[in-house]
Amino acid sequence: MKRKRWLWLILILAILPFIFFPVFLLYTTAPIVEGNSEFNVAYSSEQSLDFYYPTKAVFQKSPLILFAHGGGWIVGNKESINFNRFNGAVEKLRAKGFALASPSYTLAKNGESPFPQNIKDLLDAIDWLKKNGDSYGIDTNRIGLFGESAGAHLSLMIALHAYADEHPHWSQPKIDYLIDVYGPSKMNDLYLSENVDSLYSYINQLPAILKEPLDIRKNLFGFDPQEDSIQTKKFMDMYSPFRFITEAMPPILIIHGTQDLIVPIKQSRDLKVRLDSFKLNYQYHELEGVNHAFIGATESQEDSIQDWISSFILSHY
Repeated sequence: MKRKRWLWLILILAILPFIFFPVFLLYTTAPIVEGNSEFNVAYSSEQSLDFYYPTKAVFQKSPLILFAHGGGWIVGNKESINFNRFNGAVEKLRAKGFALASPSYTLAKNGESPFPQNIKDLLDAIDWLKKNGDSYGIDTNRIGLFGESAGAHLSLMIALHAYADEHPHWSQPKIDYLIDVYGPSKMNDLYLSENVDSLYSYINQLPAILKEPLDIRKNLFGFDPQEDSIQTKKFMDMYSPFRFITEAMPPILIIHGTQDLIVPIKQSRDLKVRLDSFKLNYQYHELEGVNHAFIGATESQEDSIQDWISSFILSHY
């Protein structure tokens, strides 16, 4: 029963900010209401990005942070950078001279998998920003990735160039650092987890208008994974960043709540063990008693999150 309450709460909280977005902005220090910004700038024929300029001129050319939103590869949007989970860190970094870009990317729909186009979209956003760096005052040699949930997974794939074997002609940008906020790293463990089974069973109870867009198996894979185990294994191996870690991985900050009901904490704990085996440069923080989207975080924990993110970026750009 407790698990069911949490799952419904997460679904409700995922929807409410979009309904009350204008009111929400009045009561937060969201990036969208601070400093200069440009919205819905097309970086490809299908996708756009929001660009947040530094609020103080510190550098001749600004280091860039690329934010990849969450949403399970099925929902979510680029405006979620404003939904208060990271506002303190973002505004501190903008005041330190950093620019931030938040791109849209392909989401699953109509039974079509978003992979690998979602990865290609974020690569295209980076390439576009590098090409147009002078117009936006960006130092194209200083780029970091900051991803939340599914966006953290995509950021891992990009930072590790995990797509290179399958798509050798795609760009392989140099990334200075990576921030992984409760991101999946092992798709097999995530798909087979009790949490996903529970979430899927409750999604099945929703009205069709809500259930169909959130149908994990149909939308994420683009096929029925229970009918083709070989194709399913190939898919999960191909999109598991855990498998692609090497000594060349950039510094990474990992933040995850111990009570996460969407992406189990084991995903990050296993990733930590893997990083240790390569003796890589990372910082790791668990938030005791905290759920996905930082639900249940105390004020002290929320403050720590802002400090961890801003301090990490300031140390690694």
